[in-house]
Amino acid sequence: MQRKPLYFLLVAVCFRVFCAEPALWVQGTTRIANPVLLDLILTSDMDTAFRTLDALSGRDDLYMEDIIEGLFYQHSARPRGELYLEVLLDAVIRKNSRRVVDLWLLTNSRAFELLARSLPGLTNARLRTYIITLLPRVEGVDTLSLLMAEGDRLLTMLEDQEGYFRVDQLREALAFFDAVERTGDWSFSELCVSMAERSRQRVVVRKSREIVEAMAGVPSAVKN
Repeated sequence: MQRKPLYFLLVAVCFRVFCAEPALWVQGTTRIANPVLLDLILTSDMDTAFRTLDALSGRDDLYMEDIIEGLFYQHSARPRGELYLEVLLDAVIRKNSRRVVDLWLLTNSRAFELLARSLPGLTNARLRTYIITLLPRVEGVDTLSLLMAEGDRLLTMLEDQEGYFRVDQLREALAFFDAVERTGDWSFSELCVSMAERSRQRVVVRKSREIVEAMAGVPSAVKN
């Protein structure tokens, strides 16, 4: 029972010694170091936190649910918690093969489901985009209802903004279209038609129509 506190202390000391270049050290840790890593991420400067999260995404031990949940529940610093989750998901997607990402999602399914079900309350557009991108690849989550709710939110946004998405919103909308396309579910067709009718951005109109036509088995007539 006395070994874990000593181990955490040694881990913390080692991290401080090697914080100038933490990547190799972080990637060599296992889940037992997660509480220390979470504390260091939250108490270090942002540059060190970013490098730690980037290195964590390439660790052999993929389990990090306690870190994800710890970042999510930073109520007193929620924007920072969302920013750190954005950095983590970006690195997981960018640095790993599809097989590893799928295994990462399976290993951290409970924490990812927490993020997915919290989509309506998240304010970080990039984080929302990464979650939407990963949604169709997760089992055990009500992907269709979550995507439908996200589509309704995007449609309302279009109506409120006179047919235009901001850059960050457009990135999120395109991730939504890609996710819908992967589901191949016809129930999204009406929503996509509504987006095409209300949008004044060519890329949104084109993507919406392409999805509807693909679902209907009709060759797309929309040119780039």
